Amino acid sequence: MILVFFILSFLGFQGCGQSQTASSKRSEFVLSAVMYKGIVDVKMQEGYSEDEIKKFKKESFLTPGSAFLTESGDLSKVQSDYTETNGTSKRGSIKYIIHAAPGARDARKISDTNLITHFPGDHDKVDMDFEPTIEKIKNSIKNALDLANKNNIQSVAIPLVGGKIFFGRINKGIKPDTKRKSNQEMPAITLVDLARAIVDVALLKKYEKLSVKFVDYGMSKGIRSQYFKSQLAKSQSEMVVYGSGKRGITDFSLHGCDAIINAANIEGEFGGGISGIIGDATGMRDAIDAAVKNKIIEFYNKNYRLL
Repeated sequence: MILVFFILSFLGFQGCGQSQTASSKRSEFVLSAVMYKGIVDVKMQEGYSEDEIKKFKKESFLTPGSAFLTESGDLSKVQSDYTETNGTSKRGSIKYIIHAAPGARDARKISDTNLITHFPGDHDKVDMDFEPTIEKIKNSIKNALDLANKNNIQSVAIPLVGGKIFFGRINKGIKPDTKRKSNQEMPAITLVDLARAIVDVALLKKYEKLSVKFVDYGMSKGIRSQYFKSQLAKSQSEMVVYGSGKRGITDFSLHGCDAIINAANIEGEFGGGISGIIGDATGMRDAIDAAVKNKIIEFYNKNYRLL
């Protein structure tokens, strides 16, 4: 039986005291967390003010730009063969999921706690502290790869984090629309910009010992081409992996990586899109969600009890 082993790594956060709200929430997850007996290793993004930390603690959320590592559940049991471009092959499975968390799953109003999911042209009423940005995406990828290094992971497959559900919100609620006229407001970034930002982070010298593959979402031709349009197109195109049909990032034979990055959220839960596909493939998404939430609450109870 695998021993329950939780690790929390955090840079620069200190504090003391206890929150009754966090304690009561924690009790809701204890029984479910027992179902998941693997590692939960969290790396919180530093640099937030005390007031910002109070907001994230109240919701039991990670700080935006954080990342957390879990084991992969049923994915680790699916053994398959992978063939490199040079013809060498290996047999293995996906053992870890590293969750990059750039923002909240749902947008939040500043005036109250009601959730809203669509806000084109209305972002002045949304609490941007919870919103994903390209910088938060870059930080979440950095923290995810730091966790990979810390846990001696040799290879990581990275999807286009932020390229689907979060993309319009990255542009502060302005829905991308290539049919807009030139005199109208356009998105601040493109999918190619997003792909280039992720590539720039992953190819930093500090990660040179990691074998990295950039994987599309499997069935989206629009997103599939974005990595190829980045600087990888000519120099390191062998690092770009294309899925087809149902063959995507959860298929070891597609990329041959020990770990995959999940396009996650600061709630610390599997969501929709690629995150939902990964969560379903683990066979224990609810149990992993509960274990992660329990660890987030433990962190705030230990470090920010008086906030």
